[in-house]
Amino acid sequence: MRQHIPKSASGFTMAEVAISLVLFGVTILASLQIFSYSISGDTIASKEAVAFQLAQGILEEQKNKLYADVISDPAGERVNVDMTNFSGFTRNIQVVEDLTAGIKTVTVATFFRDSAGKERRILVVGVISL
Repeated sequence: MRQHIPKSASGFTMAEVAISLVLFGVTILASLQIFSYSISGDTIASKEAVAFQLAQGILEEQKNKLYADVISDPAGERVNVDMTNFSGFTRNIQVVEDLTAGIKTVTVATFFRDSAGKERRILVVGVISL
């Protein structure tokens, strides 16, 4: 004698299982993409912090020089940052002198490329007086 199993207790159909797997796969892919963007953002933020610290250090070096020795890099030339563990960063120093006020405005720009190859720039500005 065969027992009749009601349709509600018979389990999932193949279509229901397939739809569930597709939804699960889409959710996982979306999560991985968000995770990827998050890691990329952390890398850029880390490089920006390093670039800022390098620019700040270069500005401090300029402040420790004699007033007459604080000069711009030639014609906007970029110079490689010559420090161990900081390859891939370049810098440029621009100095604008205000003779009447006796001050020099020093702008230090540090440059680097992000993981997509886009150039990024961090600026630090300081004033040096006689």
